[in-house]
Amino acid sequence: MVTPPYRRKTIICKDGFKMSVQASSFHYSTPRMDGSNIIYSSVEIGFPSKEEKMIAVYAENQSDLLNTVYPYVPALMVVAVINKHGGIISGELPELAVPRQPKPINIEEYTNGNHTYMSFSFNGEDNFDEEE
Repeated sequence: MVTPPYRRKTIICKDGFKMSVQASSFHYSTPRMDGSNIIYSSVEIGFPSKEEKMIAVYAENQSDLLNTVYPYVPALMVVAVINKHGGIISGELPELAVPRQPKPINIEEYTNGNHTYMSFSFNGEDNFDEEE
């Protein structure tokens, strides 16, 4: 019998927004591996407390955005959602492949017909850790 990995505690943001953020060999994450030194470039978000259009495109069930999982959400998108909701006040995140000190993220939204699009960019240069 295979033992499922540790389940991280739900993220609670300053404005009350909640979501599960998981990554392991059992979750929709990149890489799909277990371990304490794994850095994930994408993770699985699950069951947000409110609809969040920033991640809606990733939802497995587009007709019920609250009772579904969001596979392979890019790490920077997770950070952007958390920042939008005022930051984390409790919960646990997997180790994410994001800049050590991320620059503020510009979020632009525009509508074309019945579709809403969002674009993301950094103010300034990325500050990713480099191997020494």
